[in-house]
Amino acid sequence: AFLLMRSDYAYIGWGVWGMTWPVGTSFDGPHNTTGPPLTRPPQLDADYGEPLDDSCTESEDESGVFTRSWSKATVTLDCNAFTASITDEIR
Repeated sequence: AFLLMRSDYAYIGWGVWGMTWPVGTSFDGPHNTTGPPLTRPPQLDADYGEPLDDSCTESEDESGVFTRSWSKATVTLDCNAFTASITDEIR
């Protein structure tokens, strides 16, 4: 959903000023004292390019499926099933 709505510039952060993700844990490091080490999701490091659209669009009227094209991927969110996909594309 983040890639559907964000602008050209965005920042995702965690572990600053007492904020952790998920609540009470942190990614690998000395502050993760509540459970097994978590790994950083690879999607956070992927390069999806630049947005080609100003915003997401619904695939069909009242379908509940939204897409947005990026220069290196297409992002889709199905709000009915709450499933998302990121399809890498060579343009």
